[in-house]
Amino acid sequence: MMILMTDEEAPALPLTAGGVRRRLTVAVWWSALAWPALALALTPFLLWWLDMGIGELTTAEGAAGVMPAAIAVAYFAWQAAQSVRAEQRTIADKARDLDFAATLPDNHSQLSRAAHDFGTALLSAYSPFNTRLLSRQAAVTAARQISREAEAEGLKPETVQFVRGLARMTP
Repeated sequence: MMILMTDEEAPALPLTAGGVRRRLTVAVWWSALAWPALALALTPFLLWWLDMGIGELTTAEGAAGVMPAAIAVAYFAWQAAQSVRAEQRTIADKARDLDFAATLPDNHSQLSRAAHDFGTALLSAYSPFNTRLLSRQAAVTAARQISREAEAEGLKPETVQFVRGLARMTP
């Protein structure tokens, strides 16, 4: 038996503002920690290639030889964290735009455009390692539902609460 849903029975959003904020915070930390972890994993290969031993790293010359690589790894880790923070800022900015458009009376076209842009921001959030920051299915479902609400009569109170929670997000 199949149960058809009407517009009034639309399911709740699969994402919560707190859940999105937590996922983005974790992504910032993991993106920053991935580069040092990758460098540590590649250290034995690098030492073999440079024909060095672990004991040679403790000397002044060995430490000076590795210092440029350590600085580069730290820079890449910082850039990875900044990349995720930029995605976080984009989502927060689009949420603010959507919240503003939802408060304007009789501005259907701007609300529809803001909902589309917000959905695109949710779907296009990637880490520097080309992995999604939000699950695809949840982001697609949320984006479609917000777009449908915006094209219909306006955003529901639960959706407005979700959007305002993301609009308050600071990287």
